[in-house]
Amino acid sequence: MSAYRSGPEKSAHDGDGVVEQVVRQFADPYAFVRELVQNAIDASAETVRIVVEEEPASAVRVEDDGKGMTLEIIRGPLLTLFSSSKEGDKGKIGKYGVGFMSVFALEPSRVLVETWRKEGSYRVVIGHDHEFEVRETTPRSGSGTHVTIVMGPDSPSGAEIRERVAESARRWCKHVARPVTVVSGGSEQRVDAPLSLRAPVVVESRSEDLVVLVGPTFGTERLPAEPGDVSNGDLAGFYAHGLTLLEATDTPPVIPGVRFKVSSVDLSHTISRDDVKRDAAYDRSMKLVGRLVSRDLPRALEAAQRGAAESFARTGRAGARELALTASAVRSLEPERVHVPLLEPFKGKDTATLARVLKTSEAARALLARERSPLTSALAERGLCIVRAEAEVELANDSIVDLLGLSGLPVPTDRFALAARHGAVDTRAHLLEAVRKLLRRLRSEIEVELVDVTAGKMDVVAAPATRIDEEHWLLSGEAGSGPRVVVQAAHPVVQRAASMSDARRAASLLARLIWVETQGLLPARGADTLLEAAMGDPP
Repeated sequence: MSAYRSGPEKSAHDGDGVVEQVVRQFADPYAFVRELVQNAIDASAETVRIVVEEEPASAVRVEDDGKGMTLEIIRGPLLTLFSSSKEGDKGKIGKYGVGFMSVFALEPSRVLVETWRKEGSYRVVIGHDHEFEVRETTPRSGSGTHVTIVMGPDSPSGAEIRERVAESARRWCKHVARPVTVVSGGSEQRVDAPLSLRAPVVVESRSEDLVVLVGPTFGTERLPAEPGDVSNGDLAGFYAHGLTLLEATDTPPVIPGVRFKVSSVDLSHTISRDDVKRDAAYDRSMKLVGRLVSRDLPRALEAAQRGAAESFARTGRAGARELALTASAVRSLEPERVHVPLLEPFKGKDTATLARVLKTSEAARALLARERSPLTSALAERGLCIVRAEAEVELANDSIVDLLGLSGLPVPTDRFALAARHGAVDTRAHLLEAVRKLLRRLRSEIEVELVDVTAGKMDVVAAPATRIDEEHWLLSGEAGSGPRVVVQAAHPVVQRAASMSDARRAASLLARLIWVETQGLLPARGADTLLEAAMGDPP
């Protein structure tokens, strides 16, 4: 085959070390991965393979099935600095004609370029001294380009190259809209993925030439990590044709509390290749980001968190997404826009706003429970707000209610009890009948029922109660008095009184105890009446 050009290209390539100066502008020595993939995309490639070889020599080869290069492109844009066939082409990314020079960053012994298309097939060999030779080769079907970087004695080790090439591909090629595969050590790994954003909720705007994704930062740390994620914190990502232009996490254009990504064919990188160019396209995209952040994102977060709260209210189960949405809403929204899952309907709804729950809690009418019961239903019917807690985790251990700041709410069974009429005819029932007669002698309006507690706690012998129906009563642990009193049949004091041999004395003592626990001090006349009853005077 004939050689078209060979020998040192001092005037165009070397001179005062101009290649080295160009190479030094790339902050990442493995940026050649991005640059060669970029060239493949600009050449309309359908697939790109990045092959790392260690035998017979360490080398990296980027293969694409694009349209290949003509001899004119090889002689001009490829091998002449600052001459680009993409200059002024809106659909191309590289506009400075220096990207190919990044292949010399690892000080290779030589670089091989094989390219073919219908007009011809060519092989370019560039030595470590930047001398090059172009030869025509045997024609091949189809079209494409292979660029092989053969490492030299001063290049990094094979293991480091393998790891860094894969890392660079994941970093720079993460959203390329065609297969980009890294082949190394006998395995293949796809590094491309659709444009997406990891956040508790994402709002987006899509047009033909601009896509913007925006989400809240808070809560992201609770979501499963995804390949290529740079952090759980604030993020500003810019991409053109899926190639990364910039991913910032702590410097402008980062927006505090926000994660966003922008993809546009109009965006471009700076000449140093490590930043997005601040131009009209950038300004347009940032204006759209700002509008989504201020207007659409709060509404979307509220709707998503409300949906998560409603789902949790039904199931009692919370996954990573529900936790993330709750954490984000609490940090980002006003309490009036944050929704709390309820165990029982409250004012006809399965959720209530955090503001309402907090206000209800101040009035001691908000409780926390894991499971529905007759007690929680009875309390809800009487206007108490019953917040739902996870059934399988500790209340204050990374749970929904903990994130909402409600894990300290009292539990219904600690404050209330549900009782049913004691139906058995036994000594306790006879004892209570005698107690009722004594209370009538005291001219008390107290109605006394003997009950069995079916839910909750009742630590006292007798307590004021609210009738639910003919057979059931609701007891409050709060101090108070009322005409309707229930006596716990299973309480040790009642059991002991029922076992006393002197039934009159037992009834007198129990009547006195019921009065004191529900009414306060017994008047002197009442004390005399009970004493007389205990001594056996006829009623």
